[in-house]
Amino acid sequence: MIVEPLQLVVAAAFGGPQPGMFGHPGIRPDITAVELAAAESRLAAVVPEPLKDYYTIAGKHDGMMAAHFRFLPPGELRIVDAHLVFCHENQHVMEWGIRLDELALPDPPVYVRLTDGPDAGAWTVESAILSAFLLGAGSWQAVLSMDDSAECKLPPNKVPSLLRWFTPVGDPELRRDATLVGFVDRKRWTVAAFDSKHSMLYVGTSAEDGLDEFEERSGLDLNRY
Repeated sequence: MIVEPLQLVVAAAFGGPQPGMFGHPGIRPDITAVELAAAESRLAAVVPEPLKDYYTIAGKHDGMMAAHFRFLPPGELRIVDAHLVFCHENQHVMEWGIRLDELALPDPPVYVRLTDGPDAGAWTVESAILSAFLLGAGSWQAVLSMDDSAECKLPPNKVPSLLRWFTPVGDPELRRDATLVGFVDRKRWTVAAFDSKHSMLYVGTSAEDGLDEFEERSGLDLNRY
């Protein structure tokens, strides 16, 4: 379902679609169908196809799994309050899950809850579909994992201008109502993610002087990490 767009992100960020590529720092052998089946058997629950796709393409890369979001590997997936929890924030103040009664949907919604404080425990909808969440989160993880990364404020009405330099990650239906939307420039080894909630653009590149070049082309003033 989302294998190809995830491969585009990995290719732009880390040098090529990488199933079986073990030499790159942070690359581990593929998460296999056997591991996924074992997780489903342990949980007595189905792992939705988009999440399986994420594991297949990105589950072998440390940055894609844990740059900010901490995606749980199949062996650590757990069920909490009738939700399949698959991800938490890097300080574990939030976690994301899928309702057990929606796991069989082709592309189920994603829910989030705080794990601390007075509002802890209440699940709310984070994303209408799992694919949109994974493509956006994966793009952001890639940006944070790249050699050079930066950010800047970007009004939502300026987002269409990014299409002069980038290709959106995933078809429109797969990124429907996404808070984080990814973009790739494969030729310049550049990945971007736009956070609509905070009107922030994050850009990462593996190209020498790539951020300077992007600033010059776009007219944006980037804050380097």
